[in-house]
Amino acid sequence: MGMLVTTRCTGCGYDRELLSLGAGMGSFRDKCWMPAPCEECRQVVSIDILAPSSSRPGCGNAVASYATRGHRGGALSWRLPSDEVVSVPEFGNRFPACGASLLGFELRGPFD
Repeated sequence: MGMLVTTRCTGCGYDRELLSLGAGMGSFRDKCWMPAPCEECRQVVSIDILAPSSSRPGCGNAVASYATRGHRGGALSWRLPSDEVVSVPEFGNRFPACGASLLGFELRGPFD
């Protein structure tokens, strides 16, 4: 099961958006959703990091996920079918709307 997270920036007070992390039971072999900043739109979105193209759904801008590969553990980590672990820092991410590195993700629950 994947995870839903809330996006929150303590720098500017932004507090909303449920984003998807990981994948559901029907798509975990070929999808892995992770949060990514879109500097053009100044939003945080979920992108499929296993897709050949890392463009933001909607505007099509190139984006790179906050996720890093190879880190172990943590509440916001996902094991890929290759057995590699992908993790997102729970706090200290840069928020494109205000520029502060005070963006955090809080686990809200599972999705399938």
